[in-house]
Amino acid sequence: MIKGRWRWQVQDHVLIINSPNNNAAVYFERLVSQLRSTAELHDTPARAKAIIVLARDEYSRVSDSITLDVLSQLQELCQAGLPYTVAECVHEDSRRRTEMAGASTTPRPIRAYPEMLVRSLVAPGAEKILENLFTHHDDHAMRYPVHLEDAVWSDVTCRLMTAGMGTLMAYVAEDGHITCHPAHDHRFNARP
Repeated sequence: MIKGRWRWQVQDHVLIINSPNNNAAVYFERLVSQLRSTAELHDTPARAKAIIVLARDEYSRVSDSITLDVLSQLQELCQAGLPYTVAECVHEDSRRRTEMAGASTTPRPIRAYPEMLVRSLVAPGAEKILENLFTHHDDHAMRYPVHLEDAVWSDVTCRLMTAGMGTLMAYVAEDGHITCHPAHDHRFNARP
């Protein structure tokens, strides 16, 4: 295996290529924990048919070149076509080329949240939504200073969307606790 010649006869697994430069053990511990706790992957004996190509250095454009090379080699190995492939992409300019090289999706490396990679496996496209929330382009989180009493979550959500103010994601209760996305019929009081 040191020379890259694997003889394992595995099927339906997640192949992770590369390792983060910093805190790899902590990152993989969190990633594997998320993979194991995700219901869509839990009942699959050897996880899912997927490839994850991690950026070696989440700040270096060189990582994108390495990823492109890895994808090129994978294309040669997988004559029938790549399985669902998540390839981290450091620089925005590299995304299109990375997708053309065979990546199904190209999230930015966010080491603090390996959950994004897991979401991209079980709910393709979710990573784009989550990544978008981390930037100030297009969608972004806003906080409106409003006071509500005995409000119903779905009513407030619909009113905000109809007014063009966005999608309600959470509220701050009177005691300061933040509640994220409760049930549609949830009644609540909120403070500014």
